[in-house]
Amino acid sequence: MSSWFDAAFSLRERLLSSAQFQRFAAAFPLTRPIARRRARALFDLVAGFVYSQILAACVRLNLFSILAASGPQTVAELSTRLELSLEATQRLLSAAKALDLLETRGGGRFALGPLGAALIGNPGIVAMIEHVLMIIPIPLTKLWDWRSRAEQPIETTLLQRRNSGLALARGTTKRQCQNNRYDNGIGARARNNP
Repeated sequence: MSSWFDAAFSLRERLLSSAQFQRFAAAFPLTRPIARRRARALFDLVAGFVYSQILAACVRLNLFSILAASGPQTVAELSTRLELSLEATQRLLSAAKALDLLETRGGGRFALGPLGAALIGNPGIVAMIEHVLMIIPIPLTKLWDWRSRAEQPIETTLLQRRNSGLALARGTTKRQCQNNRYDNGIGARARNNP
């Protein structure tokens, strides 16, 4: 009996993971409401993950405490205090503003928003967030600084070139290096095996 159930669930999983079936379910009038409901649920799940990452980054960097103590600050001032690049700081501040954790003031300054101020007044929530961060040690500052690091030139040595199998010129960016690895690795296999 269990093997029959396993086979039925395996069929369901194959169907639900098929892009062709997903397009059919979204277009077919009888399955469209189910497909939309599941797509919304998946989007909410992903959005919740992104929201939690933004909140965790703000807490880990003590952004709310900094703004509570010193008042509204510019991106440049916060970039120095948070030890992030200007681009990463702007990305984090914009994301926090979208969640009402921060708000903008005159002169391009950022201040605590309604939810950010509420976090300062409720240390139990901040403690809970910090507890989760102790359990799941994600280097959030690196997540927010990925784009600026990817554009910085890297020095390539003979050893790096030999190990990667790529001949890279001096001044190649990390993103170009990653694209080259994709083109020579996964991308080449995908092109050869359609």
